[in-house]
Amino acid sequence: AKRDRTLDIEVEARSVNHRFLSVKVSLPDGLSRHEVDVDQLVRDALDRGSVTVNVTMKSHDDDDHVLPTLERVKAYRDRLEAIRKKLRLKGSVTMETLLAIPHLWNGDSDESSATEKAWPAIQEAALKAVEDLSAARAKEGLAIAKDVLARLDFIDDAARRIRVRAPA
Repeated sequence: AKRDRTLDIEVEARSVNHRFLSVKVSLPDGLSRHEVDVDQLVRDALDRGSVTVNVTMKSHDDDDHVLPTLERVKAYRDRLEAIRKKLRLKGSVTMETLLAIPHLWNGDSDESSATEKAWPAIQEAALKAVEDLSAARAKEGLAIAKDVLARLDFIDDAARRIRVRAPA
C-alpha cells in the first residue's frame, strides 16, 4: 500500500539529574508560541531534572514550495534597495545579502500554516516522548535503588565479619 506521508515529526526528550526542574524546549520555526505548552507537558510529568525537548520536522513534499518565488526574492531586493537609498548607505544588495535573510528562506505563510496544522501531532508525539522519558527514569531509579540496596547488604555483611574477627 502506498503511504501518503508528507511530514516526519521527531520529538526527543532527554534529561540529566538536577536538583530542580529545568526545561529547555526547541521547536521548529513557526511553533515557538507552543514552547510553553511543551514546557507544561514536562512539568506535569516530572518533578526534577534538567530536561531538554527537541522537536524536528522534515517535509517530504516537493522541495519547490520551500524555496521563495522569484517575485518574492525580487520584492525583498527592491525593498532593501529602497532602504539602502533612503538611508544613503554604500554598497549594493547582493545575493549574499538576500541569503542572510532567514525569513525569506524559511518559507511563506502557507508553510507556516502547514507547520501550525502539524501542532496536534507534535503535541501528541511530545507527550509520548515525555511519558517514555518518565518511564525510563523510573526504571533507572529502580535499578539504582537495587544497586544501592545490594551495596548496603555487602557493607552489612562486611561489618558483621569485622565484628566477629575484631576480638582476635
